[in-house]
Amino acid sequence: MLKTGLIVAVSIILAVLVVVFGCGGQRDGDGADMRSFLPEHIEGWMPEGEPISYDTLGIYDYMDGAGEVYRMYDYRGMIVQRYTKPDIPPITVEIFDMGKPEDAYGVFSHSREKEFTAPGGGAELYAATIVFWKGRYLVSVVAEVESGDTKPAVRIIADAIADQIKSDSPKPALVKALPLRHLQAFSVRFFHLHTSLNYHYYLASENILNLGPNTDAVLGHYQPGDSHVLVVKYESASDATAARESFIENYAPSTKDGFAEIDSGKWIGVVANDNYLIVVLDTPSIEDAIELIEQTEGKIAGINEQERE
Repeated sequence: MLKTGLIVAVSIILAVLVVVFGCGGQRDGDGADMRSFLPEHIEGWMPEGEPISYDTLGIYDYMDGAGEVYRMYDYRGMIVQRYTKPDIPPITVEIFDMGKPEDAYGVFSHSREKEFTAPGGGAELYAATIVFWKGRYLVSVVAEVESGDTKPAVRIIADAIADQIKSDSPKPALVKALPLRHLQAFSVRFFHLHTSLNYHYYLASENILNLGPNTDAVLGHYQPGDSHVLVVKYESASDATAARESFIENYAPSTKDGFAEIDSGKWIGVVANDNYLIVVLDTPSIEDAIELIEQTEGKIAGINEQERE
């Protein structure tokens, strides 16, 4: 199971997510059979029985509150397989079908503190656990006990699974909208819902930015200054403009020309750029807010140029 940092104790999320995403099937027509990713045996490790499947609601039976994190994305289903080897603590493999690579990356980014380039499109390694994403799948390989036997075995099993997932692993294009200067390593979060935004940066109890399953959002943390840049991609320019007006009305009514000092030494900036909304939070000066806005607009122009090519 993913580390405890993924557990979100927000009691109302379940009801909201059932309405937003519905129950759905385990995966759509282009999804591979996740059981085919599992090694039949490897270096003496053998599967214990058949893999167990959990659908969109069954995830709560398996992991209780932590299932909320996956349902914040386009989660389709998961399988769990336990591996055993004589006289060595067992290893558990979890494979999550997240619907599309962007959402596999999103749930991986939810609480990662460091990142390695392999296995998969990105991985986090700690103790006797590896979590990685590849294609539309998020994979967790966990040893019940860290030891000289289980730690290398976790990596061997993870590599074998990654080799079986043939899909590419493109990060969401929106990630490129964040300026790189002073961006804190591994602070980038990709998500869709305002409940996810509030987990990373509490903005408001209400959904004042009109976030939903059809919006993509990326958040980055900047130092020095403890600033944040939020970029949201809407379906239309009118949606982005409406979100800007809602933000100003509900969060920063004193905004003038897109900027406001909301507290002593804390500035915000908000700009609608075509179907994108840029929100800069907690900058130490208006000059810093303006600079981050301008840098982000330049990044968005680059994304649009690549999409036109």
